[in-house]
Amino acid sequence: MNKKENISIVSKILKKVNFLYNNQSLRESIKDVIDEKSNNEKQIIDLSIKEKTILKNLLSINKLKANDVMIPRASIVAISQDCSFEKIITTIQKQSHSRMPVYRKDLDDILGMVHIKDIIGFSKIENLDFNIKQIIKNVLFVPPTMPVMNLLLKMQATKLHMALVIDEHGGTDGLVTIEDVIEEIVGEIEDEHDKDDDFNFKIIDKNIYEAKAEMLLKDFNQETKLNISHKNVDSLGGYIFSKINRVPFAGEVIKDDKHYQFEIIDADPRKIKKVRVFKINDID
Repeated sequence: MNKKENISIVSKILKKVNFLYNNQSLRESIKDVIDEKSNNEKQIIDLSIKEKTILKNLLSINKLKANDVMIPRASIVAISQDCSFEKIITTIQKQSHSRMPVYRKDLDDILGMVHIKDIIGFSKIENLDFNIKQIIKNVLFVPPTMPVMNLLLKMQATKLHMALVIDEHGGTDGLVTIEDVIEEIVGEIEDEHDKDDDFNFKIIDKNIYEAKAEMLLKDFNQETKLNISHKNVDSLGGYIFSKINRVPFAGEVIKDDKHYQFEIIDADPRKIKKVRVFKINDID
């Protein structure tokens, strides 16, 4: 589903909840729906497991702050106001981002953002000198402690779908898009640029395996007859994170105690997505 479809789903579910429980607070209504209680015995609570999961996420989302869901500063892809039209096109094609912030001197001096639709629109105009200021749009500037739900409401009210998270000194800490916020409610959003990763596990060779980072270690060990374990984590991605205490970047290789090697096939600034695992002592 795309961003608009996910927002629509959330809105429809909330309308259904309010219809059943118009005399209660929204939070109380959501809790009753999850527990399958109804104030009106004639009304049937007809919500799917997915819809109930979304409601549970709605109840807990305001515990999250902007800095919990932001892309960290080091991972922000931005363009200079002096970038040529050709360089912007190249960057967009390489990064597959629909929106990118524009800076004057550095990331602490953000002018706004450009949207790929405006870039495409400009490319259709002949004999017009490119000036990025003609297509720059505003962004939100928010504190790290801003509740995520408040940020979502502000994005919807202002129709500005990118926010820069600013620290107490005015520096840029990170970046949040509306997709980052919606994903916290409905799960990860995939679009036409995302890779189709329907599989959970795959054997590449005798001692080479590919798996989604969310695969449980016990399941991975069962499939591979390996013995990768950690008392504090359950998943393959969590194991890798525990070894380096950060999210690795795509293409990075992590060695583990001379027994295993992990190649990060796919990752974003907040989590590992897909991993290739090598059993080193048998392939050396």
